[in-house]
Amino acid sequence: MPEFPLESTPVEASGEDGSGAGRPADRRADHRLQGAALVWEEEAPRSIEFDDIYYSGAEGLAESRYVFVDGNDLIDSARIERGHSPFTIVDLGFGTGLNLMATLERWEQIFAGSSRVQPLRYVGIEKSPLAGADIDRALRNWPELDRWREEWVARYPGPGRGWHTTSLERAPVEVTLWHGELEALLEAWPIDPVDAWYLDGFAPRVNPEMWSAELFRVMFRHSRVGSTAATYTSVGAVRRGLRSLGFDIEQRDGFGRKRTMLAGEFTGASLDPSARISSASRLRSANRRAEPRTPERSARVTDTLIEELETMLSEDPSALEAALEHTVAAFDCATGTLHTLSKNDDLLHVRAVVGVPESFRDKIARIPIGKGMAGIAAERRAAVQVCNLQTDDSGVVRPGAKESKVEGAIAIPIVVDDTLIGTLGVGKATPYDFTDDEISLLERTGALLAPHMTEYP
Repeated sequence: MPEFPLESTPVEASGEDGSGAGRPADRRADHRLQGAALVWEEEAPRSIEFDDIYYSGAEGLAESRYVFVDGNDLIDSARIERGHSPFTIVDLGFGTGLNLMATLERWEQIFAGSSRVQPLRYVGIEKSPLAGADIDRALRNWPELDRWREEWVARYPGPGRGWHTTSLERAPVEVTLWHGELEALLEAWPIDPVDAWYLDGFAPRVNPEMWSAELFRVMFRHSRVGSTAATYTSVGAVRRGLRSLGFDIEQRDGFGRKRTMLAGEFTGASLDPSARISSASRLRSANRRAEPRTPERSARVTDTLIEELETMLSEDPSALEAALEHTVAAFDCATGTLHTLSKNDDLLHVRAVVGVPESFRDKIARIPIGKGMAGIAAERRAAVQVCNLQTDDSGVVRPGAKESKVEGAIAIPIVVDDTLIGTLGVGKATPYDFTDDEISLLERTGALLAPHMTEYP
């Protein structure tokens, strides 16, 4: 169990209104937070601050099961026992505690009749905690949860600031709540390792502070290979953030009227140099078997990437670097380069770069036609790839290219109406052979970028 350095308060019992009766007296005048302000719509709470719902009405419990429990693959004891003991779940956006109830229900189903039950550590993060009476009112919508609801409401600490820890007699679970700003917690994150992440904050459009790059970096540092994450949202910024920081995230069918959601597994392969990872984790990531490259997977990646790049460039035609970053993430790569052919000197000039070490960038700023992978791809007007740039002796790799730290790499020419516009290159941190479908998608991506590259500044 990690040490919680910020006001860890054991909870024995609370009053029915969630006032925290039974807790030690508050030691600071500002210890209590202002609780969540709600309006109720057919027995479902809505946040006044964020103008967003906590759950989807009568379908709230089914949605929690589908998105967070099933989305994190908590389907059998084998999956759970591959985690740590205790198995640790972090719920970002604890709200009414409905995800906790769905998790306890699943634990009971999985370990019913078992002589050994995997202990559970459940950590809930909440900026604006609900009053106990509101939690009780919300959870009463599902009588099948009553046996856990009653005990949980009795032990709920109320909206006191800081850490609060309790346990339940009906289940092998320790529940720890953080009440307060997420930013303060991210600066000194104490929970390690995390086996499953429930990303259940209010929507990114109304609560962008939660869905931050720093949160994704914390998830990267405190996950282990095989940890999972799931969320109801599928916005591009969240998907890109998780993919760039070690999660093999995919879009799945959403719940009910929501078209898509995100879920996936941590592999440890980060595109963000500010997220530190041990060499042992890198080795484990390199040795993990990727999702099989099936036609269905290729079609899914193609449709998603092209659609999102079209939207991105229609909103901002100059967003070449953002488009390259998106492409790199879609191909699960570590680096990307985009060059435009200049009519002034007949050299390929770099227009955008992602993930390439600063020490190497000067060497790719200008590339002669016929030199290096990009130059040869431009000369041949055909894709050029190497399985492992670090060991390649074919002659297509320029001297010094090993400094890029890339292994599997490819460069494709961008040609429109028989006119060379430039080149697009991506590279992986492990040996890799790009498939015909992937090469075709890179060529389509280049064609999409071409109209925004024709004028060299």
